[in-house]
Amino acid sequence: LEKTKRSPILFSVVVNNLDKINVIGSKIQSETAKQWSGLHDNVGREWGKVTSSIAKMFSRERHRGAEKLDEVLRTFQAVLNGNEVDTAQLLKACRAHLLLMKSG
Repeated sequence: LEKTKRSPILFSVVVNNLDKINVIGSKIQSETAKQWSGLHDNVGREWGKVTSSIAKMFSRERHRGAEKLDEVLRTFQAVLNGNEVDTAQLLKACRAHLLLMKSG
């Protein structure tokens, strides 16, 4: 099999534009990181709104004797810790939800 020859002109074009390619790559990386960070912040903020709304709807004052439901709400509120998901709290929340569903 014959090896293909590399074009010296193409190689020189790539070498001469390497700085431009690196700048474009770093800009893409930076913008992507900003977008993901913003998306993550939005999810956390919206999760907080949802859980607080549910907690207000089913507060202890309105539904006395709904301790299991209150426990489910409290544990799900603690799942998002800043921008991180606390898996231990997620497991606790799932267990509390399971107990609530079993109780009828």
